Amino acid sequence: VNLGEQGNHQKRFQRMFFPNSASDILRPDIVRYICGAYHPPNSVIASRILPRWAQLGWLFMSTKTPKSQKATMSAILYDIYSYNPSTDNVMNIEPAALLLVRSVPKYYAVSGEILRLLTNPPPSSIPATPRTESIHCTAQAIRVLLKRNVIRPKELFRNVLGFPKIDAKILQDFRSTFPNLKHPPAPHP
Repeated sequence: VNLGEQGNHQKRFQRMFFPNSASDILRPDIVRYICGAYHPPNSVIASRILPRWAQLGWLFMSTKTPKSQKATMSAILYDIYSYNPSTDNVMNIEPAALLLVRSVPKYYAVSGEILRLLTNPPPSSIPATPRTESIHCTAQAIRVLLKRNVIRPKELFRNVLGFPKIDAKILQDFRSTFPNLKHPPAPHP
């Protein structure tokens, strides 16, 4: 399905597989498949086919309860919280990173929620992993994503971290949690 032509397919998928809030428990499993198992070839990535980040955004935005939203977002960010550049595949973290940068400006609340959870990983996100380790892994993931141009510095630092509608506290928390990332200075009000 091409990007921009997915609406009817998503509605049909919603009716068939997510008819009520109880079926939302399937969303994290689908997210984990998209992030961890389906790594499209470059020909698909370069095409107009609906990208993985857009599928994740739809799965998150179409949840019916706050509990299922939390579980879905935790599944989206799971690989970032435990990223090890020497053993993990960047393709596992690519859709979450692109969801972060491509949700601005239309779905900036999604970007804000991702930033909030990157700086404050929920205790249940990676069982038995201290917050400091999750933060370290997240910083490594961001550096790898920037180094490999999966996301460009301008996309992250200007478009997301400089977006005026994202809560200022979330942006400040991100900057203070990841001070070693090469950020441009915060915009002055």
